[in-house]
Amino acid sequence: MNKEREFNMLENADDKTVELLAEVPVLTKEEKERMLSMSKNKADRMKRERNISTNTAEEQVSGVERYNRPKWKTFASMAACVALVGGIAGTVFVIGKSGRNDSGSKVMAQVTDEGTSEVTTVEATTAEKTIYGGANVEFVPEDTYRTAEELEANFTEVDKLGCPGSISCDTNTVQSVHDKNDQYFTYYKVTDSRFTSVESVKEYCLNTVTEELFNERYIGYIKADNTNAPLFKEFDGELYTMIGVNNYERTPEGAPTVYDVTENSFTMQYQTADVDWYNVVKLKVINENGTWKVAEYALLNSRQDDYIAYAKGIKAGLAELDKLECCALDIDTNNAKQAYDLTYYKVNSDTYHSTADIIRVLENYTTGDVYNSYSNLVQSEISSGNPLYTDIDGELYCANLPKGRAYDFNGEGVDVYTIEDNSFVFDAPVNVPGGISVVTVFVTRDTDGSWKAESVKGV
Repeated sequence: MNKEREFNMLENADDKTVELLAEVPVLTKEEKERMLSMSKNKADRMKRERNISTNTAEEQVSGVERYNRPKWKTFASMAACVALVGGIAGTVFVIGKSGRNDSGSKVMAQVTDEGTSEVTTVEATTAEKTIYGGANVEFVPEDTYRTAEELEANFTEVDKLGCPGSISCDTNTVQSVHDKNDQYFTYYKVTDSRFTSVESVKEYCLNTVTEELFNERYIGYIKADNTNAPLFKEFDGELYTMIGVNNYERTPEGAPTVYDVTENSFTMQYQTADVDWYNVVKLKVINENGTWKVAEYALLNSRQDDYIAYAKGIKAGLAELDKLECCALDIDTNNAKQAYDLTYYKVNSDTYHSTADIIRVLENYTTGDVYNSYSNLVQSEISSGNPLYTDIDGELYCANLPKGRAYDFNGEGVDVYTIEDNSFVFDAPVNVPGGISVVTVFVTRDTDGSWKAESVKGV
């Protein structure tokens, strides 16, 4: 933009524009140079990144919020930058169309939080920083995110070795192995240029994963165990492999989420195309002698929130049953009647009108050992001794013989883990005299499909 055009813009500006310019603070020389440097780097990067997908931030079981990269919003389009001129006490920024900055003008990146129309101006402290998330913005170095994208692809290749089509082979050149367990294994000559020997397979994997993770997860690629032959084996100096012995290929769907970034580590996770519930891959990445490698692997359940809801429901049911066992109801001690050689008192409750209501809670939330532990709440085939509650003249009565103290759960949080098709486990903190303890609840799926507490350990 030349000087004449700059002055023309000011000369033709309306009063509102002039007032707006007058309110803009003057930048120091150092601030201008820093912003120009930052803007040039930002513009160059945005040329390469036209469309960056946005994913909704998700809450994990641990309570840590994760954020994905947001979509850059369309920048306000103007043809060029207005320079600081004459006696105008102001500095003008103009956002280049589609993030372009061919003239080298100053550009300040703007992002719009998802679900709002408010535009927030964000100034990165270094040229390498980019933005992730919605309302809560987490800065992650751009090169770290690029590393995560590369590791997502490379780790997928390492993890799927042995899957059909993962290794090029000559299926007409075959070797057979008869092991000590009387099992036969068929190997095919490898023609894949990535692999020429067993050692090259290990080196290929160690470019992406640490040796510790390799020995833990992929040692079967090159060494036999008690039941299986190795995936790769050499015959007469040439490399052979089995085909289709790995059926657990997990294909990424979309870009990874990056969080917990430090100088020498970060965590990433990504969705996969699997049809089962365990379809989120979580990787802990470390810097090993200048090379970023996957150090830890975990497979998460995408329906984790569902199990949190199940656990919270069961926790509430257990708290209610404990309250019943401790006779923590409104009991009218002036209305007493005799039964089972005990004195029972009328229960005044909007929830419990008969023993059928208590049985309903018991059957809805418990099974197995937990069900049996509450068997003496009402008369039943498995109860021993006199019931704590009974129906007299169509109304609910309580023997008012409390047993211990009810669970005093500390907050609503639960920690769900060990999720299987028909079971899972959760921990819940409880207040105890002198501090906080933890109750561990083992949950199973009943024949009707509902989830119920089967056993409890802890307080």
